[in-house]
Amino acid sequence: MKLLKYGTKILKILFVIFIIMNSIAFFHAYKFTHFSENKSEKTKSPENYLRLKR
Repeated sequence: MKLLKYGTKILKILFVIFIIMNSIAFFHAYKFTHFSENKSEKTKSPENYLRLKR
């Protein structure tokens, strides 16, 4: 009975750690994909440059 009590406690702790690590990974991935809110001018495509500047 003692082993079952410790087993469930360990599983609960591991589940909480799993949830925390997934939330950290989610926010980390979000920051990597949404790193710029700036609506600055994009680089022109190479077709729009003069032949000498390519």
